[in-house]
Amino acid sequence: MEVEQVCRRLLDNSNLEIDLSEFPKITLTFAVIGAVDSKYWEVIFVLDCVFDLQIEREYDGISSPNEAYMVLEASVNEFKYQGNIAHEITIGHGGDLDLSAKTIGFNWVANSFNEQEFKIKYSYFFAGKNA
Repeated sequence: MEVEQVCRRLLDNSNLEIDLSEFPKITLTFAVIGAVDSKYWEVIFVLDCVFDLQIEREYDGISSPNEAYMVLEASVNEFKYQGNIAHEITIGHGGDLDLSAKTIGFNWVANSFNEQEFKIKYSYFFAGKNA
């Protein structure tokens, strides 16, 4: 799958965890809600050198910035920036979070799991349910 297909098929209904601990490098980990093509998916975007970042999240007074956010849409677009290939990643569009980041250096991977592996890794999805 190409990144455009991943955004369209997997990331339109996922939970997102943001790691800003190595800024200007940012890691975005998406846990896809439900099975797609009979598999459970995790998608990881690594933005190597972010030079423009905008984050808007709904403030509710009890949430931690490290919590997972519901993602309804994500996109990746390539463009030229000071002679380099850069990428703009946009996330949100009506969910708990809107994020826009421009970066030099962008890598991604989509990992598939069976249901049991996914339940172990993302147990918070299944809290209160018979897992």
